[in-house]
Amino acid sequence: MQGTLEAQERRVGASSGNQVLIPVGGVGLAMAGAATATLTGVEAMYWNPGAVAYSRKGELMFSSMSYLADIRINYVAATANLGDVGTLGFAIKSLNFGDILRTTDEDPDGLRGEQWSPNYITASLTYAKAFTDRVAVGITAKLISETILSSTATGLAIDAGVQYTTPFDLKVAVVLKNLGNQMRYAGPDLERQVARFPGDGPLNLLRTEIIASAGEIPSSFEIGAAYDFKFDPRNTVTLAGNFRNNNFSEDEYQIGAQYSFQDLLFLRGGMNFDLSKHGESVFTNSFTLGAGINYRLGGVSIMLDYAYRSAKFFSGNQVFAVRLGF
Repeated sequence: MQGTLEAQERRVGASSGNQVLIPVGGVGLAMAGAATATLTGVEAMYWNPGAVAYSRKGELMFSSMSYLADIRINYVAATANLGDVGTLGFAIKSLNFGDILRTTDEDPDGLRGEQWSPNYITASLTYAKAFTDRVAVGITAKLISETILSSTATGLAIDAGVQYTTPFDLKVAVVLKNLGNQMRYAGPDLERQVARFPGDGPLNLLRTEIIASAGEIPSSFEIGAAYDFKFDPRNTVTLAGNFRNNNFSEDEYQIGAQYSFQDLLFLRGGMNFDLSKHGESVFTNSFTLGAGINYRLGGVSIMLDYAYRSAKFFSGNQVFAVRLGF
């Protein structure tokens, strides 16, 4: 019992840069995150950078999510397949918090009517290469920036992933996410002027800075698998599963499925499980649903995706995404 309690205590801490945990796109989210072994191309950049190697010559993606408490997540990504050189990808994810009424020590009720909004951005650069038609490896470097008024925290993190298709056509993936440094807020908002001695005037004030505590970026290790059941040339069902070990929360299990009709219409669903009794995330034991339509206009593929994820205490997340393939 003591060992169990100690193990739980070691997993409790203050993490930073938690925006990296917010998923993007319509396919992976609709399958509850169980898509590390089955996604390819530009959407795989968040889930498994190795699978980015199987991009078309050029791909673009735009997605927008209604997250929690009226926060909106906007995402744009692009990939370029350079043949034997490999595939390059770039992405930017930003959070829109809306306008927040500013309160201060002098104006605790916000009567001045001043407003502000945090600025959270993650920029990613990915390189992936397919060594054969069965093995692909990729790595993503992330720049994480968070600004609240005049205080800023910056972090660097790396994702690495492998996607492998076995001789039995079972797809397997191994992904390490968000391995990076600690983030600490600093800036003028954390500076204060204090008197050296009682009764000191304005000219004798000492300028000090509040040292904010540093937090680790929440990393994870994932293992996923997927298999395509092709009933005939028109109908395919993909079943996928994923295990995620988190360093700041309990382990998670995801299962997902996708039905494809003629590579034109897609229906998706999934579940996210936390088998412990301590999971307090709003997405613990959540379910997901989604659909997609794939149009082909000449040599251009246009994919429209929608995904929904349930949440405790809040309205569920909704994602709309557009992918273009050239």
